[in-house]
Formats: sequence, structure tokens, C-alpha cells
Amino acid sequence: MSDAEKPEDEHLEGDGPSWIPLEDPPPPAPNWLNGHALPAVWRDTLPITIGGLIAAEKQFPQMMPGAGWNPQPEPDSEADIEQAITAKIHLGMRSLPILATAQLALVEPGDVDAIPDWEDEEELEHFASRARLARSPLFLDFEDIDGRPASWQEDGWPVPFDLRGALVWEHDSAIAAIAYGSLDGTHPWGGTDYQAWARWVFLRDSDSAWSAPGLGDFVARGSEVASWVDLEQESICAHHGAIAYNLIRRALRVLWALELLDVELVTPKLPRAERRRAARAGQSIGMVLAGLPRWSEVTAASAEDEPKPTSAVSPCPVSSTHARLNEAHAQWHEALDAYSDPVVFLGKLNALIQTLRNITFALQKELGPHPSLATEWYPGWQQRMRENRRLRWVVDARNKIVKEGDLEAHSKARVRIVGEFIRASTSEFDVDPATPVHEIARKINVGALGRRATAEGTLVVERRWIVDEFPDQELMELLASCYGVLAELVEDAHEQLKVPMPSCERSAESPCDASPEGVARTGRLACMWAGREARTHRRDLSSGAPTVITSRTITRPPLDLDAIRRRYFDAPPEQPGADADVYERARVLHRHGRRILAADGRHIMIAWLSRDGVPLAQQTLWPESARDKYLMVEKLAAEATQLGANELILTAEAWEAPIVHREDPRASMRAGEREDRSEVLITHALRRGGDLETNRSAFTRTESGLVFADAETLTEHVDPLLQPVLDAWAEWERD
Repeated sequence: MSDAEKPEDEHLEGDGPSWIPLEDPPPPAPNWLNGHALPAVWRDTLPITIGGLIAAEKQFPQMMPGAGWNPQPEPDSEADIEQAITAKIHLGMRSLPILATAQLALVEPGDVDAIPDWEDEEELEHFASRARLARSPLFLDFEDIDGRPASWQEDGWPVPFDLRGALVWEHDSAIAAIAYGSLDGTHPWGGTDYQAWARWVFLRDSDSAWSAPGLGDFVARGSEVASWVDLEQESICAHHGAIAYNLIRRALRVLWALELLDVELVTPKLPRAERRRAARAGQSIGMVLAGLPRWSEVTAASAEDEPKPTSAVSPCPVSSTHARLNEAHAQWHEALDAYSDPVVFLGKLNALIQTLRNITFALQKELGPHPSLATEWYPGWQQRMRENRRLRWVVDARNKIVKEGDLEAHSKARVRIVGEFIRASTSEFDVDPATPVHEIARKINVGALGRRATAEGTLVVERRWIVDEFPDQELMELLASCYGVLAELVEDAHEQLKVPMPSCERSAESPCDASPEGVARTGRLACMWAGREARTHRRDLSSGAPTVITSRTITRPPLDLDAIRRRYFDAPPEQPGADADVYERARVLHRHGRRILAADGRHIMIAWLSRDGVPLAQQTLWPESARDKYLMVEKLAAEATQLGANELILTAEAWEAPIVHREDPRASMRAGEREDRSEVLITHALRRGGDLETNRSAFTRTESGLVFADAETLTEHVDPLLQPVLDAWAEWERD
């Protein structure tokens, strides 16, 4: 695009064209049952707007909307930053009433991916000059239920764009649009994914006079643009406009597809319980697209059609008992799926508790033909189960359900802020049992936080059903622990009857293709440990964006052992002994790491998980920030739990700095933030129930290469980074 002729004045004023007149009285805040990005946009736009207006009125009159602005601010100057913030305040002030009245339309990120990009800018300009909106104002919500945005790469930009939502409306023969998103979660000048960068207005009338842009405005007609600041300058204000344009052009492409394919906006079919909840809370229900292909569903259906491998099985020696165990397994997942529907959840819960209780009834009956097991083996298990508080509660709860009706349970939300050096308290409060966890997280305003918490912290919101007898334990986890004990019982019965459980015909019917392997170590099945993620939501406190921890498997090419030896070793590499413990293996890996670091000049972060010396997994961690690193270790801790890994080795480069007095300003800084920092290679070795041993090698970089100090072995303290692993292992303990 080329710029239209700019005014010569050094000082401009105005609100800009195509703003919808304010209603009197102002509309109430938007209240949607199924909003994803929209509640977060309201949450983050409101405080910066109100707070900015108060601050401008009291301390910064030059930032007050209406005070005017310089169309050519000095790039990256204080005035440039202030103007960018002023524009954000102005856009928030004018857009909040429009957000309050906008129709919500949810568009899945996968649907955005399926829509081809504009062929050229002329196609976009033509559409913008004639487009008509089916609803106006309209908020296009591009987040999925897990908080993932629509994301794509643009030529000339180093990282992908993330689009979370767009507010569009028609007024005065123009389409106006404000997009909410970021460059891969990056906000070089502050803000969040849910605050406006700029507004673009696309004029339809080619003959009328230009409309003067207002604060944060870019007014386009055909290929010409009138902007509130000089687009030729590298100012923050101009850069905001470029980011906003790329986000908005994708939102307009979605509108183009809806028009071309004659896609309708329809109210989704929701369970009756959700509709009742919306009516009670005075909530509106956002619309969805009808008629656009769901490519992700087609892919998932194709995967389900893939043939499954089969293997030889043996008849089950306790068929009825094993069937009840599988039934409880399936009912546990059904209850988790209904977590946000209190009526369905409590019904599934009652059925699950009764099935868990029936497992021992069925087993006692099936032990009839085996009197020695009934009199010599089973009494030991009976004593163990009587001593288990959770199983005793299941018995009492089952009796109550049978005699009195539904179990009483309470729905709560647990909120905490986590990070490597963040020690925030945990809050817990009652919530509407029908409120999904992502909806709770999007509405929480954490208020004022310290610099470190904002820069590195992650807000974690966990939905929790609890009962009075176990106020500190989530109900599904409690029942998963009960299932774990009963699964061990059934597995032991198989061993006693000479039919290993993995080869039993009933094991093939498990809902998750899971076996009890690992239950004895962790207390519950891996799939039930993973269930916590289904009721947990995370939010990046620096950007406000939902955060999802993901991992993927990379198939590496065959190792060229000769090439590895030539590059890193002048002799056959050292190997730990067959009976070496985790600490000795870590020492050997640390010595290997020194050689790799010396040859390559760097060493990536690698973790090894094992169980009693048996390797289970090797993971490479690629953190881009302190927040990423901590969340990746949390993910590693979850992986250790699901695999039953009780040993961890973690090696990486790190920064160190001398300890200073607590009143020294450097005391609150990370080592990597300090000028007196130094580099070190560390290798942690940790065993559940054992000590932490850290192998440390300081090094310096010289023109001729790296110079290492002698390796040290430390055992004094636990690195805060490893706390998630210790916390996960502590949860393996069972009554």
C-alpha cells in the first residue's frame, strides 16, 4: 500500500471516522456462555483504559485523548511510546461500548487454516470496498476451547502471527476493524494478546473526501492509506499499524469465505444443562459457523478407521471382576468428560462409586472355586483395603448413595501463580459447578504483580470437585487412587491364578488400551494422571494469552558413532557400569557434556527419565524464556508420573552469580540479568526418595576456545527448577 497525502501540521487531533455513536445509558458488560477470547479482551481492555484515563488526567496530560499527537514521533523515543499507549487508551475507550453490543461468532483456528490466503492486495482491497456484514457489530472469536489462536506465517516476518479475535462493524459507508493478537505472543512494548494494536477503517465511497484518521487509526481506500502517523518512519506507532494490518487482513479473509460459501451463523446445539445455566446467569450464547468444512474432524475420523494390531490372549480367570474394573475405568473418564455439567457429573460419579465397590463383591464370588486363595491370600488384601482411608470412604459413600440418594460434593477453583523463583500463595474459592475451567481463567484479573511475577509467572487455574471428608484432595484424583488399589488387587489375582493380566482377554477391552503396569509405583493409571490437564488452564501473565504445554516425538536418523567419536572423543567414550546408579550415570554424562560443549560451544537442555536404572525416555527441552523452562519441567514431571519414572538426570548450560547481601539491588535479579554473571555446565541427578546431586563445571570463553574449571559435585540444596518433579513424586504416596 502507498500512503495518501499527509497533513503538514506537526500536531493533529480527532477521534477518527466510523465510530458507532455511544448508547445512553451505556450497555452492560458482555456476558457470554461460550466466549473464548472475548471475555479476555474485555478483561484486559477495561483496566488499561480506565487506569490510563485516570493516570493521564492526574499525571500525564499529554496522554489524554483529545490532547493531540505528533504524526512524526521520534522512533523509540519516550514520546513515541506515550503516543502508542495513548492510542491504546483511546481505542479501548471507544471500542468497549461496541464490544458490549457485538454479536459473538466462534471460528475454530483449524477453519481459519483451511481458508486460502488473499491472492494479492488488490483482491483484499476490492473485498473491503464492497463487503457487507451479516451482523454488525460482530466479534470473531478465533480461540479454541484450549486457548490456541489462529496462527500463520507472513513473508518478511520472523515469527508467526497469532490472531485471537477481531471486532468488526459497519458505519458511515465503511468497515472498521480492531484485531487482538500478537507476533507469536511477543509484545515488544508491553500489553497482552487481548489489547488493541490499532484500528483499520476501509472506506467504500471512492469519490467522497478523505476522513481524517484519529488516534491509532489507519484509513484505507483502495491502495491509499491515510494514517495517524507517518508510515515511512520506524516508529512504534507505525509498527503497531503494520502488525494490526496483518492480523486484520486474515480476519477479513474469514469474512470473505463466509460470504463466498454462504456460511450461516447459527446457535450451537448445547446440552440442556448448559442452556439452563446460561439462562440462570443471564448469559448469551455465541454463534458458530454452519457450512464450513471441519478438516480436523475429518482427520480424526480417518485416524479412528486405522486398523488396530491384535495379539493372542488368554481366558480371564476372574472375568466378572475384570469386567467391573474396566467398567469403572470407563466411568471414571465419563465423569471427567462431564466435569462442567453438575447434573451429569454427579450421576456418573454415583455410578462410578458403586462400580468400584462392586469389584470386591465380584472377586469374592469368583474366588469360590479357589478356597485357598479365599482363606490365605485375600484376607491380606482385605486388611490393606480396610486401612486405606479413601477406600473406606468409597464404601461409606456407596452405602449413602444406595440408601439416601446422590453424593454431596462441592465445586471449587484453585488459583496459583507459578515460576522458578515465584513463591505465590494458593487461593481457592467456590465456583458455579457448570463453569468450564477456561472460562474461569479468562475472567480472573490478577491485579498488580511484581516485575518477576509478570515477566516469568504463569497463572494456573484448576477446577476441583471435593467432598467434605477430603477437602484437600480433588475428587477424581481420590477415585483414581481407589481405582489404582483395586487394579493392583485384580492384577495380583491374575498372578495367583497363573494368567498374567497383560495377556488376559479382558485387558484388551480396557477403555484406554492401558494396563495396571505402573499403578504400584504411582498409585493410579497414566491416563488418570493425565486427567488433571483436562480441568487445568494456564495463562501467560506477560501477554495474558492462554498457555498450552506441548511435546512431540522426533524420529532421528541413525547415529554415526564413528563421526561422534571423531568430533567429541579422542578415545572410546566412557560408559557407566552395568550396576551404576543414577548418580554415577549422571557423572559420566556430565563428563560427556563437557566434551560436547567444548566442541560445539553450546549444550542444549536434555533430560533422561528412568525407573530403577531402566531407561524410559530422553527429552530435549527448548525453552525461550524462564517461564518456558519452568513449564517444560512441569511437563517433564507429568511425564515422569505417567511413565512411573523414579529417576531423573537433567543437563544444561546455566548462568551463575555470586551471592550478595539481601539489601543489594542485585539480590532480586536472576544470575542471567547481572553483569557479574558467569557460565556453568550443570548436570542434576535426582532419585525419588533420595538426594539431589549436582555436577557443576564452570567455564570461560576465550579466543582459543572454552576453558573449564575442575568439575564439582554439590549436594547442599535443591535447584528451584526441579521442584515440580519433587512435587509430582510426593503425590505418588497413597494411604
